[in-house]
Amino acid sequence: MKQMSTRKLVLASVMVAITIILAYTPLGLLPIPPINPTILHIPTIIIAILEGPIMGLIVGLGFGLTTLVKAFTMPTMVLDPLFMNPLISVLPRALIGVGAYYVYALLKNLLGKLKAGETIAVTAGAIVGSFINTIGVLGMIYVLYDDVIVEKFSMNAQKFVIAVATTSGVGEAVVAAVATLAVVLALKKVYYRGNK
Repeated sequence: MKQMSTRKLVLASVMVAITIILAYTPLGLLPIPPINPTILHIPTIIIAILEGPIMGLIVGLGFGLTTLVKAFTMPTMVLDPLFMNPLISVLPRALIGVGAYYVYALLKNLLGKLKAGETIAVTAGAIVGSFINTIGVLGMIYVLYDDVIVEKFSMNAQKFVIAVATTSGVGEAVVAAVATLAVVLALKKVYYRGNK
């Protein structure tokens, strides 16, 4: 049990470190203005699927707090001031791993006997985790700051949220699914063989 706890702590620390590196370098954002779609949620999804919802919650909080600190210290986008509100920067990110894990666990349980069951479960968990990030962040922006969206983009806030969700959000979900599937299956094959 102690070894398992140490493993979880080390893996969670590595995932938070990767998230911070992605956040503070150009590696974490896909350059598609005015919204830079992020891949920072992928370490949260990976840890949740590998180690469960608590570790996903911890790394998700690390992701959210990194976003919050970066909004104060290194704002680069027009919407960064909105991410100074933890309801936008932290809360949705804390929920990514929880949602991703439970979708993965449910589908793995339902499809466990199928050859492609693990692949389907990991992919679905990653997509749901990614959309929790997108919908959570955009939903909170819409609820709390729709007037700012109208002012900054001269666009109806609802149309803005839908446009971003269906473009950046879908792209983020596809990238998350591919990356998560590759990493999770590789780690399960090499490191987790009957180990969990």
